[in-house]
Amino acid sequence: MVYSFETGIVFGNGRLFILFAGHQSTTDKMMAFRMKKYSLAVMQQHLDQGYSTLPLVVPVLFYHGETSPYPYSLDWFDCFDDKEAARRLDSEPFTLVDVTVIPEEDILKHGMIAWLELVQKLVRVRDMMDIAPYLIRLDKRFPLNDDLFKSLVYYLFQEGETASRPLFFEALSSTTQLENVMTIAEELRKEGLEEGLKQGVQQGIQQGIQQGVQQGKEEGLKQATLAIAKKLMADGESPEKIQKYTGLRGKTSLGYFIDEAS
Repeated sequence: MVYSFETGIVFGNGRLFILFAGHQSTTDKMMAFRMKKYSLAVMQQHLDQGYSTLPLVVPVLFYHGETSPYPYSLDWFDCFDDKEAARRLDSEPFTLVDVTVIPEEDILKHGMIAWLELVQKLVRVRDMMDIAPYLIRLDKRFPLNDDLFKSLVYYLFQEGETASRPLFFEALSSTTQLENVMTIAEELRKEGLEEGLKQGVQQGIQQGIQQGVQQGKEEGLKQATLAIAKKLMADGESPEKIQKYTGLRGKTSLGYFIDEAS
């Protein structure tokens, strides 16, 4: 059982939470790592409740096993092969590669990773035709295998936009991936046809349903109106009053309503 509570104590500028990981009767070499995971879960729960900053969490474990004293380290860094390197990495901010500020020409010098960096930088801000020349240059310097190339192109079509697919494929046909380019173009063409057919069928069904419902409503209203007219006639009302009450128009003879309502 794992549970936590807020102490009401303010430590520095943050609230202090105590996390209890229940009780432990067996030893676990990775217990320090488990406690770290529990602490992170409490922090996530705190954010999920609408808070904008993380709480301070003090993990506590009650141990009552046969082996005494508890034989393993309480420091989760001891779970790493290189404790000091892990501690150093954990104490530093994470590494950020902000491709939005790196010039394209510099990215082209990054080797294989340049494919991913360029696509991620440009896919949402430019037409795919503007990306094609960079891909051609990368293909000459750092060619991808078939699977990676196809995955990248599919990603482009999933996230990006272009005014002309044929022109984009024509541009890529000058790379070493000509066969894959043709395969992808054909697959996307088929997907487009199938999706268009599916949407057309669905739209036709929806229109048919709507028309049927509307026709049903109109027919139901007509039958109800004629039934009222017939009842009024049976009560001896004049055709003029029946027209006034029901809105029916046309012949004003009694036979008109009798024929229509029958």
